[in-house]
Amino acid sequence: MLSRKQMIGLAITRMMMQDKWAEKYDPDNRFGINQYDYNLEKDYLFALQREWKNSIWDSDKVEKYVMF
Repeated sequence: MLSRKQMIGLAITRMMMQDKWAEKYDPDNRFGINQYDYNLEKDYLFALQREWKNSIWDSDKVEKYVMF
């Protein structure tokens, strides 16, 4: 069994890894996806991709109704 110190060390290491995902893929937090909600980088990327697609769809939808 892990000691309390080891568990804290692992938790900190994991959070640092998740912070690197956010710095790499969404440095300005444009999409508001919380990296701590995901255990795997690929799941975080999927959530970013889904949010990006939603933002594109929303802007395309709005542009149809905007008159220039």
